[in-house]
Amino acid sequence: MGAISGFPFGQDQITWESDFLRRMHEPSLFSCGNQQEATYRFLWDRSMSSPIAARMVVHSAGTGTLFVRMLANAGIPPPPEKGEKTVSADEWYKLTLEREIPLTQWQVSHAVALYQKMPFRDETNKGMTTDGSDWIFESKINGAYRLVDFRNCNNQAATDFGKYPVIGLGGIKIPSGGVYY
Repeated sequence: MGAISGFPFGQDQITWESDFLRRMHEPSLFSCGNQQEATYRFLWDRSMSSPIAARMVVHSAGTGTLFVRMLANAGIPPPPEKGEKTVSADEWYKLTLEREIPLTQWQVSHAVALYQKMPFRDETNKGMTTDGSDWIFESKINGAYRLVDFRNCNNQAATDFGKYPVIGLGGIKIPSGGVYY
């Protein structure tokens, strides 16, 4: 199967990322807010660490709400040790962090300015991947949907925007060397 627009690794990637969003209780961006509210989401699918989603809803007054969620584990559940039970997918991928954070107008405008610096073009190596992570950015602004996927690409604008809601606003502690691509 060929690449699907925005997802260079096709239907398998869409299924994988959609499952993470479902397990994080993340709604479709089209069901978030209303036509006057812009919504931005960053899905950080960290293959060696817990996946994280940060969704920012911008309210008509210019303030916002940030929703940050994280799953317990990444990757495929390991095989059981001899005599042990298999870990279920629901247990392996359980939601372990869920935060709702009110944002000021300044925090929202800073996040939006960072987002606007991000290039919306494919910078991945199609068909090539390492055991890194996937940085997927989505937005719904005035009813228009956009998506860009950075895999195996250290893009500074994407890094700046992604780290801001997760680390800066969301308060998630990422260990030294924990930001990888």
